Amino acid sequence: MTEQMLRAFEREILRRIYGGMQDKGRWRPRWNSEIYYLYKQSNIVKDIKIRRLRWVGHIIKMKGERMQKMILKWKCHNIRQVGKPRIKWEEVFLRDTTQILEYEDRGDELKTVKDGGVF
Repeated sequence: MTEQMLRAFEREILRRIYGGMQDKGRWRPRWNSEIYYLYKQSNIVKDIKIRRLRWVGHIIKMKGERMQKMILKWKCHNIRQVGKPRIKWEEVFLRDTTQILEYEDRGDELKTVKDGGVF
């Protein structure tokens, strides 16, 4: 699943939990900004990235003879396939780390497009 698909799924579930809203005598679904205001938690994508970073930190602290540590350090020496190379887990790890650190350094709160920010 992509990040966009995960966020859409999260909003769908939150809409079911919080239900609709009565506006001028008519029922309507809640807008994304209203859902995020009620939920007041980090989105599912950020939570998954933080948990992945914790897991890698746990593996790094393990002793060298553990299977998980050996798999983490293992390098594949096969012939490269034709086409675009796959993204390596190390690249994803580094990208997630920089995204999480940038988010926490700025001290941003979750803003919606309506408020002039980005999700």
